[in-house]
Amino acid sequence: MGQQENKHLYTLNREAVYMLAAAAQRSDYQLLDMLGIDEACASLLQMVGIQELDRLQELPTLVVDLRFNSTTLRHSLAYVQRETAQERLIDRGIRLGLRQPMLRQLTGMARREYDQRRQALRMPAKEPGRVESLSENDEIAVLELWERLAQDDQISVLERLCIVAERTNLSADRVWNAVMEGV
Repeated sequence: MGQQENKHLYTLNREAVYMLAAAAQRSDYQLLDMLGIDEACASLLQMVGIQELDRLQELPTLVVDLRFNSTTLRHSLAYVQRETAQERLIDRGIRLGLRQPMLRQLTGMARREYDQRRQALRMPAKEPGRVESLSENDEIAVLELWERLAQDDQISVLERLCIVAERTNLSADRVWNAVMEGV
């Protein structure tokens, strides 16, 4: 094992023992037991100071047997990716002109979150008012594209709204109204 790998392992060793010592100081016996620490070791951890723990770096052995649960990690990372993609899609919809009541219906987004997202996207406050209707030609183009995209069940309604707005160069709120009237 190279010197760099040793350094990482000793750092992991030290941080794990710091965590155990903190748990022992808090008398968090449930955590200590879950991590395999018996009562004798817990009492030693309560008595040892941080400066003394730094001497663990001098030991050539590891006290930590670290393994990851790949299945749980994979599911967790997939969840994070889905949530991030959904947030990007919502931001895309807001940039394209979706209004808060529309997003509330699609995603359950509250007014406060909508306002915070608009602010984070550096967008001015949306002026209330009626959404302008589409011309007949624009409405036909929107509905035809909407129907084509609806055949792909992998595309959510929100994503479909964004795609139609982008491809037709119309605001998403106008697309929303045309689609809701056309359904």
